[in-house]
Amino acid sequence: MRKLAIKLGISLIAIAYILLFRIDFSRFYSVLKSIHPGWFALALFLHTFGYLISGLRWKAISGKLDIELPLSFYIKSYLVSTFFGFFLPSRFGGDVIRIGDMSSKDEIASGLSTVFYERVVGLFSLVILGTIAIATSPPKVKGLLIFSLAVLGSVLLITSVLLLKPGLLLLLPKKGKIGEKIFKTSRSFARLKSSRLFLKVLAWSFLLQINVIIHYWAIGKAVGIEAPLISYFFLIPTMLILMAIPITFQGIGIRDYFAISVFPLYGASTEQGFLFSSVDLTIAIILAFVGFIVYITRK
Repeated sequence: MRKLAIKLGISLIAIAYILLFRIDFSRFYSVLKSIHPGWFALALFLHTFGYLISGLRWKAISGKLDIELPLSFYIKSYLVSTFFGFFLPSRFGGDVIRIGDMSSKDEIASGLSTVFYERVVGLFSLVILGTIAIATSPPKVKGLLIFSLAVLGSVLLITSVLLLKPGLLLLLPKKGKIGEKIFKTSRSFARLKSSRLFLKVLAWSFLLQINVIIHYWAIGKAVGIEAPLISYFFLIPTMLILMAIPITFQGIGIRDYFAISVFPLYGASTEQGFLFSSVDLTIAIILAFVGFIVYITRK
């Protein structure tokens, strides 16, 4: 609870600072009235389409463990995890829900290993995309991108160890049913060690990252930001990597400060930058509500 309170505090302080000292509310209201509904609809569609890509990626991983579930199961689980993710301290908190969903259909080891594998390969694709973006990013954002990549790269290095050496799990203390679950999880990780599977999941991850970037570009167009699409290929990986650092609640505050600091470099106003992050949060809330509907209606 203490860590959660600290994260909430940092997020609230960041938002309060932006609202009190960086935003002109009359200009913000003017920008708000000028939101382009067509671009907003496209951004909402692309975010929704991302659930399909994510579902196909997760299904490919679980298939390696001989788990055959309909694609709708994976998509619904993602939607439900989006809803619960708003009440959990980490941006990856919804993964707990997905692990639980998979565990209700199979062993908890399968849920843990497939979700973990998916996340690690997803981080790997983001690091690759960010590394490529360094070559094309302007000096004004290159330092920030390098810093964020260094942070994410450290996390990736640590988490990749379990995929490469799943037997290390067996070094954990084993007592009764816990020992049995550790053994099964280690065995599940071992079954996922396949270069063909890795490349397949990496391809889905790249497609998802590109979809995410275009989604954010559509948000930018909706609020009148005229930064070129190519700039989003290094701005968005930087923002996502920074948001993954667990110092705020759901990345709130980091995303907002990033938007009001970076987009003015491309001719946008501070108010447009803040509206950019607000629209992103609004779309997430809409889909979280859909996830709530799925949760109360699914059997």
